Amino acid sequence: MNAHVPQFQFRLARGLSIGPVALKRLWSAACGCNDVTVSREQTRPNEDRSGHRYSLWGPPNRFDLATVEARLLTTLEARFPGARITLFRLDSVPRPKW
Repeated sequence: MNAHVPQFQFRLARGLSIGPVALKRLWSAACGCNDVTVSREQTRPNEDRSGHRYSLWGPPNRFDLATVEARLLTTLEARFPGARITLFRLDSVPRPKW
C-alpha cells in the first residue's frame, strides 16, 4: 500500500452521517481505486454542520481530481437527496492522519 494523502473532506447537514464501510465503498467507486482510506473527525460543538468531518485519503498523484470530485459530489447527493453537502478538494501535501 502506498502512503496515502488527504484528497477530499466533506461535512453533511446536521443529523446526517455515513459509516466507515459505506464511506470507503463510496470513495472507492468515485475514484476507481480500492487502495484508499477514510477517516472521521469530531467537529467542534459550535460548528453549524454535522458532528463529524469526513476525510478521504488515497495515493498521491493517482487521480484526475476534477473528475473524481464531480463523481463524489453526484454520489453523495444521490445518497443524501436534498441535503446540504460541503465538499472540499485538498492539496496533495502529506499530512498525518487524525
